[in-house]
This record gives sequence, C-alpha cells and structure tokens, in this order.
Amino acid sequence: MTNSRFFSMFTIINIAVVSCFLFISFGATTSSGAAISCSDVSVKAGPCMDYAQIKVGNIVPPACCDWLKATFVEAGPSVDDKKNSCMCLKAALGDTTGLRDKRLKKIPRLCGVTLPFMLRKKPNCDRYVILHIHSLLGTKYL
Repeated sequence: MTNSRFFSMFTIINIAVVSCFLFISFGATTSSGAAISCSDVSVKAGPCMDYAQIKVGNIVPPACCDWLKATFVEAGPSVDDKKNSCMCLKAALGDTTGLRDKRLKKIPRLCGVTLPFMLRKKPNCDRYVILHIHSLLGTKYL
C-alpha cells in the first residue's frame, strides 16, 4: 500500500512538473512569436490615419478599432510587441502629413478602448510599460 501511494504521489508530481515546463515553453514561444514589422503596423494603422486626416468622414473605420484592440488591448501580443508596435506607429505618424491631433486623440474613445498611452502625433511609447502596469492594476497614473 505504501509503495502505491508513493508511486501515485511521484506520478502526480512528475505530471505537474512536466505540465509547468510545457506551459512555460509554450508561453515563451507564443509571446515572442513572429516579430512585428513597422511596415505591417503602417498598413494596419492606415484606416486610423485616414480618419485623423479627415479622409473618411466622422466615423472611425472599424478596421482601425479592430487593429487597436488586437494590437494594444487584447492579451495576445507580448508587452514588448505592443511597445514595438507603438514605436512603429510613432514613426508612421511622424511620416504622415495632414494628421489632426484632436482626431487622433478621439480614436480610442470612439473605438471603446483604453490605450496605455495617449494616441497623438508623437505618442510616448517609453511610458508604455508603466501605463500598462497601472491599467492592469486598475490604478491611475499621475
């Protein structure tokens, strides 16, 4: 009897250790995933920039909102990926003429999302991690 209990406990511990190892390994590969390229960000942010340039009227294109949610709000991309996307967005916004800062700032609210940085012509992506931590904790950053 004692041997079977020992064997059962040993098996459970081994399964737990292997499961943890697989979970950590799987998490590492999914969070690093494929690198996000700035050209991808420029293309996917295009509908947002069209709105900020008053090319599409007064309604934020759904593709803009979908991209913001998938890139900066949902749990999929890692924090590094989100920061890199912010840096690419900052470069794309800097290269685009005719952007209206007031319209850029309205986009997150109109899309129903809260971004951990202010969407403007020159977003501060260096504060991304600090603001993201505060948004996860539900605290306000002053």
